Amino acid sequence: MDPVQKKPSSSRVTPSASRPILLADDSQNDVEMFRRAYRKAGFQMPLHIVHDGVEAVSYLLGEGQYADRTKFPMPHLLLLDSQMPMMSGCEVLEWLRVRPEFKELIVIMLGGSGSPNEEATALRLGATSYHIKPQTPAELEQLVKRICGNWESAGSVR
Repeated sequence: MDPVQKKPSSSRVTPSASRPILLADDSQNDVEMFRRAYRKAGFQMPLHIVHDGVEAVSYLLGEGQYADRTKFPMPHLLLLDSQMPMMSGCEVLEWLRVRPEFKELIVIMLGGSGSPNEEATALRLGATSYHIKPQTPAELEQLVKRICGNWESAGSVR
């Protein structure tokens, strides 16, 4: 059976107090920059990383190495790179939004091009918001503070 067609292994939702975040990004450089900015900002929410769209789907379904929901809790926020191998961010978003079990998942698309078309597509497919990937560590730190700070304090992001 294709992993994209499977149902989640558990419908149990992680308590919102822990508010885990899933970052899906294929660039190791971008992941490390994000981790540094996240740590520097002092956020305490659990941060989990996947490196492509298929791995993001496996994590969300709780299958394979992600079956242990204690170790890999269902995220409350997904930061999704728009351009990943095997399954793009837009394909992951499209997959998510037709499944009622992921209706409440907040998804922020991080785009590389920043084109109006890319942003419009992400929003049409159901992204909560869209941001251009910052090019410098300082810009990334500001974006992380804005997204994660809003998420940590209010449980919502725009």
